[in-house]
Amino acid sequence: MKPVIYTCNPKKYIYIKNPKAACSSVLQVMFDWGHINRKPLHSDQKNQAEKWMEEDFKFDYFKFSFVRNPWSRFASLFQDKTKNVIGTKWEMRRWKKYKNHSFEQFARELSNKNVNAMDRHSRSQHLNLNRLKGLDFYGRVEEFDRDIHHVAKTIGMDLSKVPWKNKTSTRSYREYYNKETIEIVADIYRKDIEIFGYDFDGEKW
Repeated sequence: MKPVIYTCNPKKYIYIKNPKAACSSVLQVMFDWGHINRKPLHSDQKNQAEKWMEEDFKFDYFKFSFVRNPWSRFASLFQDKTKNVIGTKWEMRRWKKYKNHSFEQFARELSNKNVNAMDRHSRSQHLNLNRLKGLDFYGRVEEFDRDIHHVAKTIGMDLSKVPWKNKTSTRSYREYYNKETIEIVADIYRKDIEIFGYDFDGEKW
């Protein structure tokens, strides 16, 4: 799977999409700026391209993305793709088959699969970000307000209102977990945990 990138030539930046890590919120900001041209936000854009970062690589462009606590992201994947969107136009066959699974059952099932080959929603974040090649900045979902303001300042845009789109659940991700599922997700996303410095309760540093 190749990274999904959104390129804005007038402001010289590239956003690398990392599903289940504030994508809707970032795209809403870009829409408000007039840098993407249509809704719904996740539909194909005229200025969207799926390609390797090495192709059409722009060294003078600011390249950014966002990452998320892997345990939080996994709980969001479960809640959104196997529960919230079932019966809607956003339903995906790959995830529909888990609609009657408990969180524990879902975690056990995915522990026996190659999540990196399923789709970008389950894929490790460092792979969605092309192993961070050429990336100038990654913000954290947990510090979205702070980090999206950093992006805006860097590319010379105003940001008076910070949106928070497509929130999956009002529950804390911690409520989904027990000791077994904490370890399952740690095993699945061990590389992301090491690279981005997370532990179950947040950031390690």
